[in-house]
Amino acid sequence: FFKANFDIGLCLSVKYFSKNTCQFLFYLNMRQSGVKSGKVISLHKIYPFVFDVFRVQSEEPVTVDLPFWYTGHIMQHNADLKSAETLSALGSGHGYQHIWQTASGKPLEDNMQMTWFTHGKFYTKTGSAAPGDVVITGLLGAKDPHFNLRHDPVWIQRRTGLTKGTIVSAIEAHGDYSPVSEIPLRPFPAITGVQTQLDNEQYTVLRVVTRQNTSYTICLA
Repeated sequence: FFKANFDIGLCLSVKYFSKNTCQFLFYLNMRQSGVKSGKVISLHKIYPFVFDVFRVQSEEPVTVDLPFWYTGHIMQHNADLKSAETLSALGSGHGYQHIWQTASGKPLEDNMQMTWFTHGKFYTKTGSAAPGDVVITGLLGAKDPHFNLRHDPVWIQRRTGLTKGTIVSAIEAHGDYSPVSEIPLRPFPAITGVQTQLDNEQYTVLRVVTRQNTSYTICLA
């Protein structure tokens, strides 16, 4: 069902304060039906977190869904979610028919956070949010004809009426849990916000702010 022209690993200039600060991991560029989109993933080495940057430019307003698949259990979030009273598929095609919609709601702040726990460790995804954004939680496995889909959860950020914009998030590992002492260590994220400082045809400047009043800035060109 995926019909688009795309390029992987195109040359992208990543500028930062030190050449040892970031490691460029992945770049994907797609073009389909008047819509251009690109995804950049990079690893910050000094404070270990992963940058996830999604750009979109469209001739007509479009709806963008950004799914984040994970394993484990949600511990906390800052979205106003309402659980679905009955399970129904998220859509009728393009893979949506295999996702049960479990809840939906809106972000309560301009930075959306979700913390989950898996394999003895805590992780948090902090992302930029805009007025009108919708959060959807789901579970894989709807209408599975062969019963072989793993029931993984998904966190989806939906933005409608988008013609041009950049959506950025940072993913960090920040703690663990000791089954011996039964005490969680560093269960709360250090990152408090992700901001887009500049976004035009030439540059995208991103800033990550932490609880220690420190910040990290990355420029994509």
